Amino acid sequence: MHQRDDALVKEASLISLLPQWAQARNPEMVASIGQLFLNPGAPNVIPDLCSLVVELGSQDTANIKALKMMLARQADSGKSIFVEPVHAKAPCLLHEPLIGQLEKAAEKLGLAHTRMVSGAGHDATSFAAPKGADRDDFRAV
Repeated sequence: MHQRDDALVKEASLISLLPQWAQARNPEMVASIGQLFLNPGAPNVIPDLCSLVVELGSQDTANIKALKMMLARQADSGKSIFVEPVHAKAPCLLHEPLIGQLEKAAEKLGLAHTRMVSGAGHDATSFAAPKGADRDDFRAV
């Protein structure tokens, strides 16, 4: 049993450190592991491969690049990590005049409101372009 080579155990520290690295870089940055795959994926078989899909979110592309570099350094350090970008899109800020209109509407209705930063494109992308989305918004779809 001492010769077990469990891929998930080897990557467990990365899984727990990744969100901490993001928070240390910027408190509003997120690093979410949305999918985790183990091969062969059977309950009684030690996995020889652990694959995860990570989403990095920040309003500042420098934060995202820095965390990608940290992952690449982990890959270069002899760990069994391979970094392969799946999709990348520049951060998208909600249209400031629209934010003001939403705040005024909330105040008029007597509702509390809070500005929140989200690294998730689905939260604001559809409202970020006041004239609507363009073709570039749909290239990855």
